[in-house]
Amino acid sequence: MRKIGSLSLTVGASIVAVTAGIFLVYAHDKSQVVGQVVVKVATKAADAGSVPIPDRPDWNWDVRPILSQNCFSCHGQGLQKAGLRLDIDKAAYDPIPEDKNKRAIVPGNPGKSELYKRIIATTADYRLPPKADHKTLSARDVAVIERWITQGALYKPHWA
Repeated sequence: MRKIGSLSLTVGASIVAVTAGIFLVYAHDKSQVVGQVVVKVATKAADAGSVPIPDRPDWNWDVRPILSQNCFSCHGQGLQKAGLRLDIDKAAYDPIPEDKNKRAIVPGNPGKSELYKRIIATTADYRLPPKADHKTLSARDVAVIERWITQGALYKPHWA
């Protein structure tokens, strides 16, 4: 049996890693659903700056995973803090029940969208998600949400 040197193993492992990275970026760009593991790995790669912000963020592929991971536990189907639900377009576009002068999402206007103002806030008491929840949006996550709102904040059914 032939002996393999450590350099050969390192080169082989590098080729596998690069190939896997290319696959993840390709799968992300083509909006193919290939499972939670790929989404988590792609998100980590994006946080490192390797995945660009999509030109047209898609609700199902780009935005919903961010909100699901960071917001839906307090503003989803089971619980609606401040009477706010973010997983349904009508609820997110309508006035916030506890403050009728504000809307979580104003399609086309991040500056008037309470969601956007809260995720970029520098004041700990105002910023969401709260520090106590131990959830953090990356700069890329914030940029994706901002672009999505700017482009009309279009929700889609999960099968679309």
